[in-house]
Amino acid sequence: MENQLRGLFVQHLQELGLLPGDTVLVHTSFSSLKTDGVTPQEILEWFLDYLGEEGTFCMPALSYKYVNTQNPCFDQRLTQSCVGILPETFRLMPGVRRSLHPTHSVCAIGKHAATLLENHHLDHTPCGKHSPFSLLPGLGGKILMLGCGLNPNTSMHAIEEHVKPPYLFGEPFLNKLIDEENRLTEKIYIPHGFDGWEQMYERVGELNTDGWIKKAPVLASESFLIDTQGLWREVKAKLAEDELFFVDRI
Repeated sequence: MENQLRGLFVQHLQELGLLPGDTVLVHTSFSSLKTDGVTPQEILEWFLDYLGEEGTFCMPALSYKYVNTQNPCFDQRLTQSCVGILPETFRLMPGVRRSLHPTHSVCAIGKHAATLLENHHLDHTPCGKHSPFSLLPGLGGKILMLGCGLNPNTSMHAIEEHVKPPYLFGEPFLNKLIDEENRLTEKIYIPHGFDGWEQMYERVGELNTDGWIKKAPVLASESFLIDTQGLWREVKAKLAEDELFFVDRI
């Protein structure tokens, strides 16, 4: 049964357009895959085997639920992610690296992992120009929304940070960061705000006029593969036209 599921998983990734050697950031809902008896670790190993040595596999390791004004301390090795069991399992796998950022770190392994992760600490915002989210288009990267719809796409924040719509930022606060070598630094970060606003990033589907978003099942999940260059081009243009297009008032 496991071999059948693995074969179907690979077939579905191919049909969706994810290729061996790709650089991909994956947002997930593990439960949507409905893989009874298959562990998160096994799903991740299927991904890594499929992408191969030339590929780069990334997952968000966001920790904003744990690192905030009440608890402004981030440990690169120990702080848990808050975005599901697959990202947290990936964070703990041997060979996986994590960017240094208190609330919006990313984990990665593969050919371009160092390029994507090594300078995230230079940003003062969650998804600045040094973040993996901003660097993906330059590497021809893709985003896979695996059974979680289009809304939880953190890369949208990176594009918003270029435009700076009025809802985006909150109040700066001082963070303590402990890196993987146990060195402590302090730095003021400007978090995202969104007070009084609801994110409506599924509207990005309305901009998909030339096929830069592909939709297909992966196992039992409805999934989307996004070309990051198309995403940045179309979302930046839409925000320039209407800076409130991707939010609604609460």
